[in-house]
Amino acid sequence: MSFYDRYLNTPGRKSRAALLLAILLVLGVNLIGELTMRIVRPSAPPPPPVVAKAPPAEVKPAPAPEPPVPPPPPAEVKPEPAPPPAPPPAPPKPAVTDTGRALPKAEPVKAPPPPPPPKAAPLPAPLSASAELAQRLKNGNAVNGAKLSPRCAACHGFDVGGRHRIGPNLYDIVGGAKASRQGFAYSAAMKGLGGQWDYDALDAYLASPANFAPGNKMAFPGVPDPAERADIILFLRNLSGAPKPLP
Repeated sequence: MSFYDRYLNTPGRKSRAALLLAILLVLGVNLIGELTMRIVRPSAPPPPPVVAKAPPAEVKPAPAPEPPVPPPPPAEVKPEPAPPPAPPPAPPKPAVTDTGRALPKAEPVKAPPPPPPPKAAPLPAPLSASAELAQRLKNGNAVNGAKLSPRCAACHGFDVGGRHRIGPNLYDIVGGAKASRQGFAYSAAMKGLGGQWDYDALDAYLASPANFAPGNKMAFPGVPDPAERADIILFLRNLSGAPKPLP
């Protein structure tokens, strides 16, 4: 029998051994738990170091501002003395001749009078027209005369400087001399008329060219309506840079 067996078989030894084992077991469990907690739980950070606060700096009062220095008084400006007045001009000496005699004073030159204003150009004398024709022209309509002008346009032109056709160009015909258009071959009957195309002559010619100038080349029979003749005359009057005055 070994010593351990003899020891355990000793009365009261088994209970003490069991108590000792229990104590060792409890201590081992506590030791293992403590080690486990230290491994799992992070170590607490060390406390921050205590920094000693410096005593507050002594605040010194700001020095009082110095009083402003007053500006120096302005320098006294003495006025310059005024220049002495200029002496009056000496009176002009009279001109003398070689003999020592004074010449007579020259008279002031007078400006010539302004020229008289130009006279307005006299208005052209009104063309001849009977009282009956003057009334028709007063009541006439140049616009309607323009509508009737195609009757004349087959043989005549109306534009300024236009060429002649079967008949002469009629621009500025009112008040012009009869049979006077340059470059047109008038008949002997028209050349022998003389005078100007006043309102009476135009009205009579438009009424019947054959009766007004027998033997002329005009094949147009005429305008029998007096009101239409007045409208055509007013249309011809407007074919001018300066239309002739109405009667």
